[in-house]
Amino acid sequence: MSEVDLLQIKRLPIAERVALVEDIWDSIAEDTSQVEVPDWHRTIIRERLAKYLNQADAGTPWPEVRKRIEQGL
Repeated sequence: MSEVDLLQIKRLPIAERVALVEDIWDSIAEDTSQVEVPDWHRTIIRERLAKYLNQADAGTPWPEVRKRIEQGL
């Protein structure tokens, strides 16, 4: 992107810049086949899945979490 384009974008009202970012993100999401997942992401996912599977009873059910949130706890 040229500097001129960036300056034009910076001059847009915030709401228009946010809409532009959303449009750009949507265009990326339409074709995720070209988005590479770094190996370190895969490693973390595998580690978290293994931890979850070894402690499947750990955690709090959603209804309890929601109740605490609603009560401000």
